[in-house]
Amino acid sequence: MAGDSLERKLYRVGREVFAEGDHGNCAYIVEVGRIAISKDIEGREVVLGTIGPNGLFGEMALLDDAPRMASATAITDAVCVMLPGPGRQE
Repeated sequence: MAGDSLERKLYRVGREVFAEGDHGNCAYIVEVGRIAISKDIEGREVVLGTIGPNGLFGEMALLDDAPRMASATAITDAVCVMLPGPGRQE
């Protein structure tokens, strides 16, 4: 999987990984736990899906320079590997 040189980060249950509208400069791989991907639709938070072990999320930040299209929040304690874009760190 990801090399040892990549940063891993623990997100406790309920902790936000990133918010919709944030500037993004890295993607994440879930090693342990689950992450919910949600979006504000007409003032209501709608869960679009969940990401489990070995799942990738936030990758659009590596492809474009647009703000995050959704929020990511730990729904269990989770460990994620951070994949920074070329020449970037988050």
